[in-house]
Amino acid sequence: MDEAADVLIYLLQLANVLEVDLKEAAQQKILKNALKYPSESKVD
Repeated sequence: MDEAADVLIYLLQLANVLEVDLKEAAQQKILKNALKYPSESKVD
C-alpha cells in the first residue's frame, strides 16, 4: 500500500505544478474512452 500512496502523492504534486485539474482530466478521459470504445449493450 505504501507504493500506491507514493504514486498518488507524486501524481497530486505533479498535477499541482502543471496546474492540471485531475477531476476535469479524468472526466474528459472517460468521455474520450466512451467514444473510442462504445458499449455493445443496448437497451430496447
